[in-house]
Amino acid sequence: MMKIVGHNDTRLLELDGYGHQMAEPAFPLLLNEIHRIVKGH
Repeated sequence: MMKIVGHNDTRLLELDGYGHQMAEPAFPLLLNEIHRIVKGH
């Protein structure tokens, strides 16, 4: 949906095996994405 409306820099990351306790394992991935986006601008 994001790419359809023009956001071409979109990624979907799926974390298997964490159930609903996926926040903590996702923080490093989130920080890496933020750093990647900030460096690109």
